[in-house]
Amino acid sequence: MNSKVANFLSIIGHPLLTVPLIIEFVLLQNFQFSEIILESSLLFGIIILTVANNLYKLKKKSYSNFDVSNQNQRKNFYLYLLIVLIIFLLIDNFLIENSKISVGLWISFSMVVCFAIINYFIKSSLHTGVNLFLTCILFSQNIGLAFIFLVLTFLVAYSRLILKKHSLKEIISGGIIGLIFGLIYLILN
Repeated sequence: MNSKVANFLSIIGHPLLTVPLIIEFVLLQNFQFSEIILESSLLFGIIILTVANNLYKLKKKSYSNFDVSNQNQRKNFYLYLLIVLIIFLLIDNFLIENSKISVGLWISFSMVVCFAIINYFIKSSLHTGVNLFLTCILFSQNIGLAFIFLVLTFLVAYSRLILKKHSLKEIISGGIIGLIFGLIYLILN
């Protein structure tokens, strides 16, 4: 895999693209129109805020790159992300009484907490972990699509190695975290 292909895979496998794509698919498959509109609005609000935050921090040189590849810089990113997710969870729990959505959100939040704690020891790959988590969610919806996404996830993980954004240990630790929380999701749903 050359660096251009690796860079392309890393971009299309970025959690800021894959999370809304997979979550929208799940929402469209399982929920009523009013729930889809509300959840989508909240989700895209978080995505837009996170992109704006990362671009702002990049411009201020607080982040060395958009992916926040520096382990120390990730501490600030995780704090930001956890605050945004707490606000999202509070709004969501107040506006929607759908336990299936709430369970998924709390599992996602718990996974980010885990990534934030683990970050003090190792910079686990969010690309790998989040996409393996999403793969598990897809397995509950469409096994064929889940297998395709699993292959994409492995290619994205490999691209992160090629681009020297992560070591093999960081890819594996991110994958383990994503898989654990994905399995929890499958068990509870």
